[in-house]
Amino acid sequence: MEHLSPLERELLDCVQQLTDASVRSNEALSDLEKRSTGLLNERLERLETCLSASINLQAQFNAGLLGLLTDPASYNEHSDTLNNVMNSIAQIQSKINGGLQ
Repeated sequence: MEHLSPLERELLDCVQQLTDASVRSNEALSDLEKRSTGLLNERLERLETCLSASINLQAQFNAGLLGLLTDPASYNEHSDTLNNVMNSIAQIQSKINGGLQ
């Protein structure tokens, strides 16, 4: 470095500053990626839970509807089942629409 001209030293300083800035930028982007990946994984897990619950509710709804169609005498029981399923579906929709953001 003793044989460098003032202009070369200045250029070398600029290169060092750019290198340092690049390292800091890379660290910041890595941290951002980790946070974003964590949020995405959390949202995917919640979505998976909601989907699983929806599938279970669909089976309950189908059973209640089949019972209503094949056993009209127990209308109240099957009607309650269908209403409970619909309320649960509304809760899942609320989680999906509001809770996964």
